[in-house]
Amino acid sequence: SLGNYPPHFIGSLWSWARDIKPWNHYYHWNQQQYTWPLLTSGHPELLEPYAKWRLEGLPHAIEDANNIHNTQGAFYSDLANRKGYQDVVDPQHYAPNPDSEWLEKYTIVANYNLTPGAQIAHDLYRHYQYTLDENFLKTYTYPIIREWVKFMTSWLQKEDDGLYHDPISDPYERTWMQCKDATNTLAYVRLIFPIFVSLAQKSGTDEQLAQTAD
Repeated sequence: SLGNYPPHFIGSLWSWARDIKPWNHYYHWNQQQYTWPLLTSGHPELLEPYAKWRLEGLPHAIEDANNIHNTQGAFYSDLANRKGYQDVVDPQHYAPNPDSEWLEKYTIVANYNLTPGAQIAHDLYRHYQYTLDENFLKTYTYPIIREWVKFMTSWLQKEDDGLYHDPISDPYERTWMQCKDATNTLAYVRLIFPIFVSLAQKSGTDEQLAQTAD
């Protein structure tokens, strides 16, 4: 876990089938099986390769938020490779090819899985809570929290009832059931926004965004 990249959630450095590695890319929801135990096991340093990889992928997540959702901030997809490139496809402009059926059925609908960015941010924030490492907070945690909050403030829509709503997103493991105000999406808004506001006030940065999120 101290290499340049986090170990893969299936088999880590080992394989039981020679050169075959199932699900070779990083699937965020599964990869959390690696991140969750690190703090409770007393080894917060083993989260650093993961944090570094996620930060290096932030420019791609920002680009994907703009291209896929026409928003600001960062959209972290469930699926990415070691270079941080994500498995996302613009549904308006992709060219038909031999993989078209797969893209339409699985990849494009997964564009509305909006919670990985929040879960990544929360894992990195829990690292700060455990270690009180201000440098880790400044380097890794804060930039990712800020960009996910920026994404969601661009995404949420204020309606006639005076409340902000999630127009469309995925419930867990149900990409074919895209719905309004998905519980998991709203739950992470309620969790991450106050954390960001407190960090922004503490550091004296991003005042306007913090006011919007408050």
